[in-house]
Amino acid sequence: MDLKEDTLHADEPLFGNSLTFEQSELVIIPAPWEPTTSYKGGTSNSPDLIRQASHQMDYFHEVYLNSYHRGIYYKELNPEIKPLHEQALSLCDDIQKQLIATTDPYTDKSNDLSEKLHKANALSDKFNTIIYQESQQILKAKKIPALFGGDHSCPYGLMKALSEHYQEWSLLHIDAHFDLRVAYQGFKHSHASIIYNATQLINPPTKIAHVGIRDFSKGEYEYARENEHDSWTDKVLKRRAFEGESWSKTMNEILQPLHHNLYISFDIDGLDPQYCPQTGTPVPGGLSYNQATALIEKASKSFNIIGFDLTEVSTQPGDYESWDINVGTRMLFELSLAALSSQNKK
Repeated sequence: MDLKEDTLHADEPLFGNSLTFEQSELVIIPAPWEPTTSYKGGTSNSPDLIRQASHQMDYFHEVYLNSYHRGIYYKELNPEIKPLHEQALSLCDDIQKQLIATTDPYTDKSNDLSEKLHKANALSDKFNTIIYQESQQILKAKKIPALFGGDHSCPYGLMKALSEHYQEWSLLHIDAHFDLRVAYQGFKHSHASIIYNATQLINPPTKIAHVGIRDFSKGEYEYARENEHDSWTDKVLKRRAFEGESWSKTMNEILQPLHHNLYISFDIDGLDPQYCPQTGTPVPGGLSYNQATALIEKASKSFNIIGFDLTEVSTQPGDYESWDINVGTRMLFELSLAALSSQNKK
């Protein structure tokens, strides 16, 4: 397959990659899902837009020279997701308004909050089942599964499928937040709970490294410490840099304890907000784009990247020219090529 050199039409495949599902080695699941978003919305708009945004970039990569030719397939959106999302979004918005308006919403028996939360969690379970089943199909076809969100709750079904497929695996988590809250705001599958939920899988990751973290609760910090997660907070990373330590040395220390089968969970707010100003919960500080891509590249050279997710890329409906979509699309390309390249390390 030749690299695309000309401007592509809007209906061309993601990254102009015309290989079929059967011919491709990596398959990306679109996941426009954000019912539990607790600050700014917009992440559910992104899966429809990255395909168009991807047509304005070049597909030659000076590091991953031949990975593009191995095939990146972007699945059609499962038709059950959008109506499920609309129903869940309306319900969760109502719940959040009620939480703000009620003095003690979790013990006030005069309201129906408990019933609404039960319904919202059931809708999230249905969504997770869809992603889980699609991930299983990809793994059964002996391909690398990946997901583009949506908020950070989206990849639970993918993580669950991978945890059943691989006896041992580890998790590299790039984010501004630990995402270790338990049922945040009562939502069992909140965007703020994804890594906690990963630790509750029957076969959880053997090791977790959090990178870029800079906004978290005391409970999350203690949970990470008590469960021996490696926490590379933004303050730790910046202190090392200010003291003259190279990013290369720091990356080696981040990756060294992780298991060979590596899953990457990348919340775009792990980057400095200059790269993702519209993301749902931006926090000052964070990684530069080049720091993040260098870490991914180094991981691809030593690990078997078994899957990944990229979430919290946010924009307005129809705005495929936004800066956030531009950066998110390029990061998705980097992650895809890194995962494909890493398969040489089996």
